[in-house]
Amino acid sequence: MHTRFPLRHRRCDGLAQARYKTRRTVGWRMDNGAIFSCGAFVNASTHLSELSAAQTAWRRHVAFFTSKGLSGESSTSLEDCLMLYLLIRHFDRRSVFEIGTNVGTTAVIMNEAVKQNGGMCTTCDPIDYGAIPPDSGIRFINAPADAALAHIKEDGPAIDFAFLDWVPDWKTLRLANDLFDKDAILAVHDYGLDPKGEAVVDLLNLHYRPRGRWFFPEAAPIALAGGARVNICTAFFVPNQLLNGRHENSFERLRRRLSALLHPRHLASHLKRAAVQKIRRM
Repeated sequence: MHTRFPLRHRRCDGLAQARYKTRRTVGWRMDNGAIFSCGAFVNASTHLSELSAAQTAWRRHVAFFTSKGLSGESSTSLEDCLMLYLLIRHFDRRSVFEIGTNVGTTAVIMNEAVKQNGGMCTTCDPIDYGAIPPDSGIRFINAPADAALAHIKEDGPAIDFAFLDWVPDWKTLRLANDLFDKDAILAVHDYGLDPKGEAVVDLLNLHYRPRGRWFFPEAAPIALAGGARVNICTAFFVPNQLLNGRHENSFERLRRRLSALLHPRHLASHLKRAAVQKIRRM
């Protein structure tokens, strides 16, 4: 599947370094100096045991939006949702932002991951399909990405993980440079399946200031024991400071966690979830 596809190995300086006739694994360097591929990263993840619960949440949400008469056409696959889940958990992301909610499939799974880290998920779309569960704690902004980011700039914490499922305009890219953490992880949907995916990567290469490295989907989804598969068409960007093994110091980590944890909107979401759970137990 998709084994014959022109792929450029890009860094975020806009330079096309090589052109391959077939998809190739892009390696990356971990703290111990070993070179890992996307597949090796997934297989070495310490969070694989959580994927069963993530799959259950994905299927539960599919049942939820289909009960509303929504088809979920063009929504993110389970395989790509699981890739996002592992990235958020591995890099301990606390403030997740999504461009392109659609029926909320990725928002729900990313929210499952970021809640485990003590953070929150914000998603935006100019069309409201009414598919975000009201008790999920997900913040939905019914607006285009630039307007959503402008709103977050006023009252939200810095973003350390972004999933782009739509082509951003120049206003969005300008705000991303202002609001995204310098060590933010970026993920792009439909890379290799739709020109949209490559267009988003190209724009980020040209206009996103932090430097780092892109990792592209492999020739086939990564198969795991138990039948789960991970990643069909998600490309992701890791900034140089994470690639080079430079992690947050204890003060930076504490500041980021407190910023997310003590944010008024996060506290309100937590209180709302607690109230809903209390009512359900009555």
